[in-house]
Amino acid sequence: MKTASTAAAPGELDERRIVEWLREHRDFFVRNPKLLADLDVPHGVGTAHSLIERQVGMLRQENTLLRSNFDEWIGIARDNERLATHLFDLARALITARDLAEVAESVASIGTEALGADAIALCLFADAPDSAPAATSLHWLARDPALEAIARDEQILCGPIDVARAALLFRSQTPEPQSAALIGIGGDVPRGVLAIGSAEPGRYGAEAATDFLAELGRLVATATSLHWARTPAPA
Repeated sequence: MKTASTAAAPGELDERRIVEWLREHRDFFVRNPKLLADLDVPHGVGTAHSLIERQVGMLRQENTLLRSNFDEWIGIARDNERLATHLFDLARALITARDLAEVAESVASIGTEALGADAIALCLFADAPDSAPAATSLHWLARDPALEAIARDEQILCGPIDVARAALLFRSQTPEPQSAALIGIGGDVPRGVLAIGSAEPGRYGAEAATDFLAELGRLVATATSLHWARTPAPA
């Protein structure tokens, strides 16, 4: 007579061990939440309901993250569209500008709105600097080696600005700029810099995006070049 074997099949033994191990480690899925997304447990079977709820919760979290990313991308696209519109408006204004003073005023007016800046000045080099008040946007500066290097290489430098440099570029504009972006206006000759200032110390940090500033600089450099010979610098 044959007797029934009490030994379980290898697969069954493995499953029992897994069940026992999970009972002894009830926080396993808490510590490994991503595994829940891979489980396929029919709803309403034993304690499966709690697992399904966790899976649904994870899917909701992923959906929230995707929605957040989507909203961020939409926001970036809208900002880019807004900046492109401002560049187009500036290009039209520069086409009709009659001299460097009108170039500077157009840049200050449209640029301030586009960038949310507190101060904008077109600072050009002259053998004799002027003493124009801060209310004007066109400033003539004595040649400065550091600024000439920026203009010659058409650089864009962003970062904090000290009191002396702010006074030189922006005159006595208030609020006093704490950070600034300096855009070199060069081309065939180093002509000056477009200075954009903010009262916020971190507004123009070293990691600031410069794509829009580069396009702005190219427009201003072209307009400045067109009017350079027709606008006498202070002598």
